[in-house]
Amino acid sequence: MYNKIKIALYALLSTVNVNLIGSMRLSEILLIGLAPTAIRKDDFSKYPYLKKIILSLALLLFSRYSRIW
Repeated sequence: MYNKIKIALYALLSTVNVNLIGSMRLSEILLIGLAPTAIRKDDFSKYPYLKKIILSLALLLFSRYSRIW
């Protein structure tokens, strides 16, 4: 049930853009926030590109917020 709520929330938030310096979808920000609780260590070995995706999204979010400050 909780997974269905997360999937629905991700789908709904994918239509909302956040304009900081560029454009980033709210679902990407949700993914970065939920990554520590939703992704297990085994997932990184199953999906080798998952670690790169999470790190690149976090770096993108950090670089956008660091320009504002």
